[in-house]
Amino acid sequence: MQISTDRSSQQGFTFVEVVVALIIFSVAVSWAVPSYRAATANADLRGVTMDMVTLINNARAEAVNTRNDVVLSSLGGDGDWGDDGWRMVHPREGNIDYSTRGTVTVKETNDVDEAIFRPDGLIVDGAGNPLTLEFRICDDRDSENGRRVMVNRFGRIENTTPDDKAGC
Repeated sequence: MQISTDRSSQQGFTFVEVVVALIIFSVAVSWAVPSYRAATANADLRGVTMDMVTLINNARAEAVNTRNDVVLSSLGGDGDWGDDGWRMVHPREGNIDYSTRGTVTVKETNDVDEAIFRPDGLIVDGAGNPLTLEFRICDDRDSENGRRVMVNRFGRIENTTPDDKAGC
């Protein structure tokens, strides 16, 4: 009986081929994971910002449309809206609670913990004084300055990217 030494009749992978494939796979994963983390963090930041903008717009519209006060407040009652989340007290549907995602934080820089949207379109505090709100929405990345959502006393929203991380 004669044993064939022809490599073309052998099946399987050599050790060197497996090691090369693992190295290529490792390089691809090490490149993809940071990109995935950055994309996820960006999505969290954008999502929380859009939640806040949508909530402010809805609160103002509901107050005007239903002719009832609509209250927007920090659940923690301390101006750090991202620690515990925030709430809209809806005149017909009750409380609607929101929270952050990932490492995103939300802070109202004027330490306002409650804003009342009135039927006349104004935003006031509990004593009826007109309010302006400024939210800083940030995450834990040093390379990202986050978002600034400013709301004037008439409910007009300005959503911008700040120059620095001040207020985060």
